[in-house]
Amino acid sequence: MQLFVNDKIENNNGQTTLVLYLNPNLTLVEFASEFGYSNSKKREKLNESALEYAKSKYPDLKLNAIKIMLGCMLVTSFPTLRPFSQSYAQNITSNNVNIVIDNKLQNFEQSPVLIDGIVYVPIRALAEHIGASVWFNSTSNTVGINKGDTRIAFVIGSSVARKNGVQVPMDRSMSINNHTMVSVRFLSEHLGFTAIWNEQTKTITINTSGKNHVVQPGDTLWRLSRAYNVSIDDLKRANNLTSDTIIVGQNLIIPSKSNVTNTTNSNFINTTNYTVQAGDTLWRLSQRYNTSVDTLKSLNNLTSDVLMVGQILKIPTQSTDNIPSEFYSYNIPSGYTVADLYWLSRIVHAESESEPYEGKLAVANVILNRVKSRDFPNDIKSVIFDTTNGVQFQPISNGTIYNNPNKESINAALDALRGINNIENALFFLNPSTATSPWITNNRPFYKKIANHDFYL
Repeated sequence: MQLFVNDKIENNNGQTTLVLYLNPNLTLVEFASEFGYSNSKKREKLNESALEYAKSKYPDLKLNAIKIMLGCMLVTSFPTLRPFSQSYAQNITSNNVNIVIDNKLQNFEQSPVLIDGIVYVPIRALAEHIGASVWFNSTSNTVGINKGDTRIAFVIGSSVARKNGVQVPMDRSMSINNHTMVSVRFLSEHLGFTAIWNEQTKTITINTSGKNHVVQPGDTLWRLSRAYNVSIDDLKRANNLTSDTIIVGQNLIIPSKSNVTNTTNSNFINTTNYTVQAGDTLWRLSQRYNTSVDTLKSLNNLTSDVLMVGQILKIPTQSTDNIPSEFYSYNIPSGYTVADLYWLSRIVHAESESEPYEGKLAVANVILNRVKSRDFPNDIKSVIFDTTNGVQFQPISNGTIYNNPNKESINAALDALRGINNIENALFFLNPSTATSPWITNNRPFYKKIANHDFYL
């Protein structure tokens, strides 16, 4: 007996649907013998029959979906543009996309994929991390995701959805290995989280509770860290950045307080007391001792940023500097620490990135000479952040001290720690073409010139 007795074509918002009407004269026995009596196979065979019907009668018609009706009752519906047909699979750019949610790398059963420049994520796995719930109607092949007052529903394979009853466009959804995949761009726009794609590392970074900042001319990670009171490392982690470079127009996630690195007292081995002097501020002290304003306030139970001259503050003497693991692989000379190499290589890189190796080595030795001098602090990090007579090194002011050092800067710092010295007892250096103060040239004896820097004793 003929299975389908009639059909019609519907066009709505660019979507073409073929509606097929089942023969109402089919008996239960005939229906069962046509499709098999097992419920798990019935719809599959019905769908196959519908596809054969469409291919035979409308071979050149581009269909988006098929509905099968029995009278006025919907039996089933399904998309016809299968996402992993041969014609579509060739557009898959990457099926091994990383996903980071609130600074944590996730390992979903079905990894996100990149198709035609769009990142698709498994909707059910993502929902668990953004406080949403997912439902599925197998009869209509419809998926829904609910979060707060937002209700979104769509038919798998469709390029439209309904948000709180209103139709909205979406990148066409699909099914991969029985996982419903949806554009992360669509979900982020309608469910209130931020998502940033890193093409270099093939990573989508999702932040469920932070802010966004569009990079403006003059912005640096250091300035943004001060403006939003978060660390540079937290900014880089939230945005999956592998360098300190940002570009105008770039959209950055500003992590919320709950998603930043813990900077409480438990991070510190010990503290020392400091007596507040005239002109001191929490920000200046945080720069001098390479800590954060929040840490100083937490250690001292401060509820405001106001300081009083003579006030005694606890200052962390050793903190976790988030030192990259590579620094622990170097053979550091006796008497020095990993932190010494870390900060020495950073100031070398910040002051002399474009200088030859000899210039980098000379800068490193200026720092070590100051450590040995009675006129300066007695450890490398304190010398770098010393502000006793004003900020000593421009990278402390402009934030480039927090840029990651390159290999040559690290090697120059290592050689200086090993005792290789090419500037004797020089304590100062400057670039004569950019220096704004004549104090060094007027008060210190010139020693030698290396590339763009002049060194003084």
